[in-house]
Amino acid sequence: MIRPLLLAGLLVLAAALPASAQEASPAPLDSLDVCGLITPDELALVPPGVPYDTAEPGTGSCTYTVTSDPTSFAMLDLSIDEGSIDVMGSILGGERIEIAGLPAHVTELGAYLGLGSRILGITGLAGGVTDPVAYFTAVAELVAPRVPAEAYGAPAPDTSAVGPVCPILGGDAVGAAIGVEIALVEGDDVGCTYSSAGMMFSEGYASVNVRYDPGKVSDIPVYFPGTEEVDVDGRSAYWSPDISVLWVDGGDRVIAVQFLLSDEAVATRDAAAAIARALIAAGG
Repeated sequence: MIRPLLLAGLLVLAAALPASAQEASPAPLDSLDVCGLITPDELALVPPGVPYDTAEPGTGSCTYTVTSDPTSFAMLDLSIDEGSIDVMGSILGGERIEIAGLPAHVTELGAYLGLGSRILGITGLAGGVTDPVAYFTAVAELVAPRVPAEAYGAPAPDTSAVGPVCPILGGDAVGAAIGVEIALVEGDDVGCTYSSAGMMFSEGYASVNVRYDPGKVSDIPVYFPGTEEVDVDGRSAYWSPDISVLWVDGGDRVIAVQFLLSDEAVATRDAAAAIARALIAAGG
């Protein structure tokens, strides 16, 4: 019986936390006073001086607006949510920086800072802000040192060398096989997921799960009708274009290479076969 398809998550974090954050237990998001991190008056001092005058608390968030001037459109949102800065960084792309000792990514859409297994996001729109990257960075530099220890989530483990696949098939080998740069590697007791930077389904984006399924490759057509029989260096294999997965004979098990939420131009049979060959060559 072939193991059900795995849609592996992308939760990996290698960033170190300040000692105070490691010592505290994470507080529930709805108990955090995010509005207390910075006042509207303090925000108004950040160039170019957007005149925020109202702070509206939410669950793990605070929204700042301008009510005194109906002609001035401005909104800034601070939020703390569960998530990984590594995953966020792979989606946003660009260079990781540090702000107040925290791993961060800043774009024209906002600033995102890693708080263990949580993310502090600073996003919004404001008239008069001509350099949003500089603006979001300046706000982040004010807010980051004030985040209390209880706002941090517990650090997620680094699983990039966990399981039967990750230790023998590195991200560089997968990237070379399919012509993309791998930004994230996450392993479990069955396989390994490799993801490039960028938005899911965007041009050039790839996320591929490589794993071992129990059973025999000859069972594949029974459980997955419509698959195409192919050959991978003399090994029997089957490709399903509908779900972008290649199964290759692995003797007493099946090697499965499955693309997840990837660019169709990347998630091809030939690319999957190249990854399978790299795993086999590595002894998998």
